[in-house]
Amino acid sequence: MNSVSNAPKVFISYSHDSQEHRDKVLDLANRLRAEGVDCNIDQYEESSSEGWPRWMMNQLEWADFIVVVCTEQYDRRFRGREELGIGRGVTWEGAIITQELYDSHAKSTKFVPIILSSTDGNFIPIMIRGFSRYDLYTEEGYQAFYRRLTNQPLNLKPPLGKKVELAPRVLPALPPRERKQTFDYQNTLNQQKSGTRVVVPEVSQNSNVTPETKTKNNKVIITRQLALFIGIITFVSSLLIFPFLKNPFLFYDSNQDFNQDSNQNYKVSIEYPPNWQARKGDPIKGEIAKFVSEKENQFDTFQEYVLISIDTPESPKTLDEYTQKTVNQISHELTKDIISPHPVLLAGKEARQIIYTEKSQGQSYKKKQIWTLNNDKFYVITYVAKQDKFSQFEPKVQHMINSFKID
Repeated sequence: MNSVSNAPKVFISYSHDSQEHRDKVLDLANRLRAEGVDCNIDQYEESSSEGWPRWMMNQLEWADFIVVVCTEQYDRRFRGREELGIGRGVTWEGAIITQELYDSHAKSTKFVPIILSSTDGNFIPIMIRGFSRYDLYTEEGYQAFYRRLTNQPLNLKPPLGKKVELAPRVLPALPPRERKQTFDYQNTLNQQKSGTRVVVPEVSQNSNVTPETKTKNNKVIITRQLALFIGIITFVSSLLIFPFLKNPFLFYDSNQDFNQDSNQNYKVSIEYPPNWQARKGDPIKGEIAKFVSEKENQFDTFQEYVLISIDTPESPKTLDEYTQKTVNQISHELTKDIISPHPVLLAGKEARQIIYTEKSQGQSYKKKQIWTLNNDKFYVITYVAKQDKFSQFEPKVQHMINSFKID
């Protein structure tokens, strides 16, 4: 059992989403304390004599680990997007965490994102999204989390052993090749020194060869060489041109990829770049599939993506009503841009498209959304990129949009 002095110190940062959520966090803190982890949360304090802002700041400095309970509400408040006067605790903690990561050049082992519900996996704040996360809604996830806090890795690295010497491959020696002397070099050299004229007789395997026959043979040789040269040029050209004659995009079918449920009442398909990764969407959120670009280099912190989703709202029922509702929601919550939807085609059907920018943690992101109505379902394609990268990927994304089909 760890003593209090060397027990790992943990502070849990979370939002008060509901009483049920508060109880889950309290149960977690109680279990950690029972298992030798010096864990602290605000629910253990009736009132702070130093004031809640300073208490939170001191807790963040005191702890060895800051455990972040990620939910949609926490992420919104962490980003400072909550209504004024609501969720000030998380907003304050989020500002301190962001500053600490900024000061350390985003290098830290202190911050540990956790998920208490399977529906919250997409709400990890972006600045800690690259750290190892733990899904505590399973006992296996809790055990991995506990190992992290108590420095008890599941697999220990064995000591470095001695290099094994391997014998090289020995090839058999080639037999000596017999060389025939077709020319007496020494005799010719002696004749040259003595001033004697050296005559090298013409060698011919066929004594009946005439000048006309030699000319005809030369033409045949030239013709064969020309045909060989043309063949080589044709082969090389085919290697260079053939990749461009093929469709350079991969094909995705919702009924075949990711082992989708065969009883689903929709079927979509789309072409996507071969160096992009196709991922299964979250069905709870209506996501069908997500296509993520590859990292350009080790410093690439955001991978552009295209998301296909389905929305089946009880209302509105028409394309124009849905468009108005979507524009109002985005304008109110995500951006200050003036959004002007314009008509386009998607899967051969009437659709609407908007483009807007959104700022998050000092970064500007540009988004394109396009949707259409089919059998009381709204099919939505969303393209998200850093603002300075938007035009770089847009031709590929537009190809994807043009190839999209609803069956």
